[in-house]
Amino acid sequence: MFLAIAVVLLAGIALVSLGVTRYDFFVPVELPWMHSIPIAHRGLFDAHLDENSAGAILNAIRNGYAVELDLRCTKDGVPVVIHDNTLKATFGLPGRISGMTLGEVSHLQLPKSGEGIPTLQDILDLVDGRVPLLIEIKHYGFPGRFEEAVLAVLEGYRGDYALQCYNPLVCRWLRKRAPGMPVGLLLNDLPGLHFELARRVKDNLFSAICRPNFLTYNIEYVSDGMLDRHRSNGLVVLGFGLDSTDLASGAFKAKVDNIIFELAAAPP
Repeated sequence: MFLAIAVVLLAGIALVSLGVTRYDFFVPVELPWMHSIPIAHRGLFDAHLDENSAGAILNAIRNGYAVELDLRCTKDGVPVVIHDNTLKATFGLPGRISGMTLGEVSHLQLPKSGEGIPTLQDILDLVDGRVPLLIEIKHYGFPGRFEEAVLAVLEGYRGDYALQCYNPLVCRWLRKRAPGMPVGLLLNDLPGLHFELARRVKDNLFSAICRPNFLTYNIEYVSDGMLDRHRSNGLVVLGFGLDSTDLASGAFKAKVDNIIFELAAAPP
């Protein structure tokens, strides 16, 4: 009984200490392109080009932007470029990407352009090193098969790229398995916990687990000066949740080093 109480108390003290300040549980690396090249969120998509499509990625390349893209894994272990696992949001269909083979996925057509869902290999062949890639692994379970497949596809690719994930366990796995590869941690607020103490506890805990090389944060929750300590210590901090008007104004530079942006909606 005493041991259980002691463990609970120690855990409580540890959590409270994580909320006191922001700790530097990071391993910064030199990533010049992350400072200098704006990053198009899921490619430069618009009213005619689907997000994460080959067309949107080509549009970003034509405009000289780096590309952020999302990866899911098919039932037979192939990384494909799409944001949602469920088909309902994009296609209005039942089913999940993770429950389909690549052959089944290849029959799906994106709603705006009619393009198919590209594989990671398709996009690497398309980009061919012309712009950097920021690749998000959409995996919230324990790492293994999916991540191994991603690394296998990336092996030998000569262009600039970095990986990122919300899941600190995946980030940790990637950092250990591919130590020379830049790996970043994505951070957002937990539902219903929009206050700084909870934010610091979660951010410090996740960062301590994986010791990422860079940070990507929902800029809605980045207050002035919040991440300055990390930035002054050499950590690249990216902000998402912005559009091309924010890119033009440059005001984001007071909070983060660079942004992941979308085209602003045209006025009615």
